[in-house]
Amino acid sequence: MSQRFTRVLAIASLAACLTATAADFPDATVLDPDYHKVVLENEHVRVLESRASPGATSHMHSHPPRIIVSMSAARLKAAFPDGKVQIWELHPQELLWMPADAHQWEVLAGEISAYVIEVKSA
Repeated sequence: MSQRFTRVLAIASLAACLTATAADFPDATVLDPDYHKVVLENEHVRVLESRASPGATSHMHSHPPRIIVSMSAARLKAAFPDGKVQIWELHPQELLWMPADAHQWEVLAGEISAYVIEVKSA
């Protein structure tokens, strides 16, 4: 393979990663079944129970729009396909709305104990 072709292929791969959408990544329950378990599903919603200990990390995965119901306190570092990084602070009994996205996370402090209510249809 020529060096030029290798460079073009590398640039194309990077561009594909930077323009990826949530639909381009596998479902959280497929990639991280130890952290995400389906506890209820019907035609309108899917509810996941999410649990992880300090130091746990996930693979890059996707979720549709969702509500997160945090049952514990935790600090997470979230990374997105475009390279952006955010710190997420979860508090007990907190409700969060999250749009569809793809991300991976690492538990920096505390433990994740949350219910994730994924919206299928309105």
